[in-house]
Amino acid sequence: MANVTYDLLWRDTMRDLLDMLELDPPQDQDEQDAFQHFSFLYIRYVQIFKNLEDCYDQHVHPQKRLDIKEVLADGVRAAAATRLRAA
Repeated sequence: MANVTYDLLWRDTMRDLLDMLELDPPQDQDEQDAFQHFSFLYIRYVQIFKNLEDCYDQHVHPQKRLDIKEVLADGVRAAAATRLRAA
């Protein structure tokens, strides 16, 4: 695929990540609703991680690779934290 394809994937993934940050944790919900909410968040973080991993593998620009690597590490931390909250 062309570099443009992965640039678009990078932009879409960053937009998805920003949308994830806007989701508030559930308040005053029962345990089942909270579990479903955190399960949804965890699945979305895993999908975002997969897209970021594809971007990291295919980009050749060194500065952009560093940015993607940093966001990738932050995404893994967020997914792990969400998984712990869901358990």
